Amino acid sequence: MHFINAAGKSFLQGAHDSLAGVDEQPVMQSGFTYNFWIDTTEVTQGEYFAITGIQPVAPGSSSGAGDNFPVYNVSWYDAVLFCNAKSVRMGLDTVYSYFSLKRLASGSVYDLTGLMIHYDRGGIRLPTEAEWEFTAREGTSTIPFPFGKQDPGAGLRVVRFERIGPGASGRAITAQRVRRV
Repeated sequence: MHFINAAGKSFLQGAHDSLAGVDEQPVMQSGFTYNFWIDTTEVTQGEYFAITGIQPVAPGSSSGAGDNFPVYNVSWYDAVLFCNAKSVRMGLDTVYSYFSLKRLASGSVYDLTGLMIHYDRGGIRLPTEAEWEFTAREGTSTIPFPFGKQDPGAGLRVVRFERIGPGASGRAITAQRVRRV
């Protein structure tokens, strides 16, 4: 986890270039009245299994399978349940509440009825779009995102991916520190 000093800061969120989708327009000023924490790497398949007991990636998957690969084949709702389970494991409050859930035959959740997000609770949650974009832009309004570029003065990168051996199609995660914003 990395502390993001965002209180009192603002940035231009969205994009207005020819590559921007309609959901990224119009550009708007977004700001924060609070600081927040964010993970510096994606959730791995190993961590997801350790927290939920569920392995959504089939062994030998051509997109990469193994404890150090990013988890995939999870819905947004699965991610919400992961956050609640991780909060409980860490002795924190759960941020999400709901009345019931609906699963596909595969086990993936596709609906949490009555879902509420309690931003006032101290637990693990998914970042808002503004939090993610502010962090990915390293606290600037720069397009394209400086994500993954190295700052020679600080020697920091956001996240780096590496191939695992010759011909490997997937990528494993290696953590590196996030630039302070």
